[in-house]
Amino acid sequence: MADLFSVLREGSCATQKIIVGFSGGKDSVAMLDLCKRYFKHVYCYNMYLVDKLQMQEGYFRYIEQKYDVKILHLPHYRLSNIYYFQEFSYPSEILKSCPEIYFSDIENYCRDYFDCKWFAYGMMASESLERNAMLKNNGGIDYEHNKLYPLAFWNNQKVYAYLKNKNIKLPPEYQYADRSGNDPFVEFTQILLKNFYPSDWERAKFKFPFIETKSVREQYQIKRWEDAGRPDPRKKR
Repeated sequence: MADLFSVLREGSCATQKIIVGFSGGKDSVAMLDLCKRYFKHVYCYNMYLVDKLQMQEGYFRYIEQKYDVKILHLPHYRLSNIYYFQEFSYPSEILKSCPEIYFSDIENYCRDYFDCKWFAYGMMASESLERNAMLKNNGGIDYEHNKLYPLAFWNNQKVYAYLKNKNIKLPPEYQYADRSGNDPFVEFTQILLKNFYPSDWERAKFKFPFIETKSVREQYQIKRWEDAGRPDPRKKR
């Protein structure tokens, strides 16, 4: 088994310029810190679903100052999917003429913008069988696609220990749960915004007036199951 820093050492021999996909979650924070220690030039980009949320903006500024980087903020490629977008917003004829954007398009844009071909991502082998197979197969470095996985052989406990050891502040949402709040369409982030960042919640609702539809539908379906005396199929028997 490779040691925790072998991927970084080998990767720094292949390039001294790298782009970090920075979500604002704990893994991306640890990855950025590691890359700044092993690479001469480090660039960052972030994909947003709702831009300029105060919950995130303060933390992004902290990261930019701490690591002397400027985060490039880009619309998430999911926003180009007309079916996804219209589920949470008003139908729009304009959307029908927009091409769908893919993750590879975001990467190609970043390559041109930063004049850099290598990317670092925070995937870990411990997260799933699929990622375990992929990362063990490439050893944490995908030379064909110029992608580096600095946390390939880490786990959540090691990431938290590293951040604590380096005295790196976690995003504010980690006060409430062991996860990032960068997706306003999931129930955890919606609860967080409603209760602690009301101005952000209003901004999210302004951008996507039907943002609560998914959770409302789920609650309605649960009530139907309860009224019919049927068990909730999401729960194990």
